[in-house]
Amino acid sequence: MEVTYWFSKWLLNENQVQICDQDMWDNNEFSKLFKNSNWNRTFTLDSWKPITIKEKINIPLWMEWMIYWCLAYKATAVWPKAGGVFDIVIRKAVHLNLFIWWDYEIRSSIALLKNKSDIFSSNNKIKAEVIDNELILSLIAENNSNIAQKISMNWKIYNALWFQQKFEIPEKKLIPNSSEEFTVNVWILPFYKWPFNVSIDIQWIPSFDFDTSNIDPSLKEPITIQESWKIFIFTRIWILIAILIILILVLILRPLFRKHHDQV
Repeated sequence: MEVTYWFSKWLLNENQVQICDQDMWDNNEFSKLFKNSNWNRTFTLDSWKPITIKEKINIPLWMEWMIYWCLAYKATAVWPKAGGVFDIVIRKAVHLNLFIWWDYEIRSSIALLKNKSDIFSSNNKIKAEVIDNELILSLIAENNSNIAQKISMNWKIYNALWFQQKFEIPEKKLIPNSSEEFTVNVWILPFYKWPFNVSIDIQWIPSFDFDTSNIDPSLKEPITIQESWKIFIFTRIWILIAILIILILVLILRPLFRKHHDQV
């Protein structure tokens, strides 16, 4: 088999999963780090005889943390079968991710970014909006550590009148220096609306894309934080209640004022 390999591009899909490009072109920053600049990375592989290929890479001083890239390769038969209509070419791409740092420098951290809300919220990191009479809550989490993190969340919304709903967001993976918006649909709230309490438990677990057999177990432990806040949803019902209360007060206090005026 004749094998050709190269270092290809990558991207994240909508689920923050690393996807590798199978196109083998010399047009990305990763390929420029290798000392061998020759595009023709081709060798012949005999049956049942493995070959070890060594590549030297120059890592710039500014390039730290996790480096996500891919290795693409294709394999074709050197001597095609006689009389064949077509030949099958194996073409694949696999992850080639590097961790450039000492293991004691590993950090596990998640930050919540500001998220402007259409509804008054006591926490500027939580966005609340009503769409088609349904309450939508969302926050933006950023992975500011140097390794990937698996994030999961548990939400709870409740008030003093025994209303309560709980929600769970499935686990998502965030690579370093990336962010993701997490959203829950509370659905339709009680007709009276107004003040509600919201709490959320956020847990993240380090996700290593390399061998961790020699890493301190404490670096692999999950971390949990809790955020809580209040939201206030305006409704015309409270205006009617306020008007009704004012009318009742007027009816109650008017005789008192009349009596005081007659005595004077």
